[in-house]
Amino acid sequence: MAQFNTIHSNIWEDEKFRKLKCSDSKLLFVYVFSNTRCPVSGIYKIAIETMSFETGIAPDCKANLEEIIQVGLVLYDYERNTIWVRGKIKHDKAWKAPMRMKSIKRSLAEFSKCSFIQSVFHQYPSLTDLAIEAENEEKALRGSRASEPEEALEAEVASEIDGSADGMERVS
Repeated sequence: MAQFNTIHSNIWEDEKFRKLKCSDSKLLFVYVFSNTRCPVSGIYKIAIETMSFETGIAPDCKANLEEIIQVGLVLYDYERNTIWVRGKIKHDKAWKAPMRMKSIKRSLAEFSKCSFIQSVFHQYPSLTDLAIEAENEEKALRGSRASEPEEALEAEVASEIDGSADGMERVS
């Protein structure tokens, strides 16, 4: 989790941010990129109810979210309650640092099924290779997990055959 997030003062001149008509929409946008859940990638799980509760925007938080989606500042996967703050990576000047890249890679793997993931790759083409790498690592990990139960079963069967499993003697 992020310990701090920088809010650039030029946000007030940002073309998309200036298109927001409602002050609650501006508050919601500042919240979604600056809360402690928001990683370097800007992709994370958060329910609309949580956004509403933590910002005090109620009951129209969904309408405010729709406004910040409409101007192009975020994308939201309603099925998975996952948001992507589109400019989060761009505004992090050190996003290519090894630890930050590791964080982005984790996000890409965790949220690979989100409706907006292709938009992430379109905006940041260099992340495509990182996502492929994360997917290959996940497949390899699943492959090693799949063989573990087989190996345990083989050991159990072998132990039962030689009679060492529960103190029983082997019958010849």
